[in-house]
Amino acid sequence: MATIESIKTQNDTQIRGAVEAGSITPDIVSDLLDSILDEVRDRGIIAFIDDDAVQAGDPDDTKLAISLSTGKIYRHDGVSWVLVLNPGSGGPVLWNDITGKPSTFTPSAHSHVINDISDLQAALNAKQATLVSGANIKSINGLSLIGSGDLSIAAATKVTITFGADTLYNYNTGYLITRVIAIPSGNTAAFKIGTSPGGEDILEATPLVGTIPIVVPVNLYATTSGTIYFSGITSTTTIIIYYE
Repeated sequence: MATIESIKTQNDTQIRGAVEAGSITPDIVSDLLDSILDEVRDRGIIAFIDDDAVQAGDPDDTKLAISLSTGKIYRHDGVSWVLVLNPGSGGPVLWNDITGKPSTFTPSAHSHVINDISDLQAALNAKQATLVSGANIKSINGLSLIGSGDLSIAAATKVTITFGADTLYNYNTGYLITRVIAIPSGNTAAFKIGTSPGGEDILEATPLVGTIPIVVPVNLYATTSGTIYFSGITSTTTIIIYYE
């Protein structure tokens, strides 16, 4: 089988003769190159193809195939043609063809800047700002919600009384009466609440209709003990008094 060197020597002689005769032209060079490619192909050293559709062949005759249109190089592995070089992209490399690679890839500690992690900065920007009592979080009765432990909020105490006529409720010093709910069982034309008999300084005369309840804000703080009077009642009514 001819070698690349013998083919090169033969064609060097042809080119040298054309130069000495003064007849060398681009067409002659092109013809000589075509002749070289044909000779290499015919002698089974390498195969040249016009595209990437590598033709099946005897790997003993053709060990390599080169695409004239893309420059890709294929190697026959004894079973099929395998792409070994792609000039356009660097070409894929078979894993077994890589030498010096480690047998394992153990993760190691490392760091990244924020820009290396997608959307991290946007996520950080969207986080809740540091809470400051009274600034971006409310307090309750002057008590901060920030910190450990439990914030105790006492439940309001209530007293329930039911009557069908005017009545009263005695409260003690230190009571904070927050509201009164009246739940009628029938109509009352002028329901009143006051701190004196028949008084209406807490609730002016208000009709009670059917069984519809009403809620009356009071916010009365007792510096001394006293009495609340409910008057104008003409049907059985349930009164709920809330205090702290």
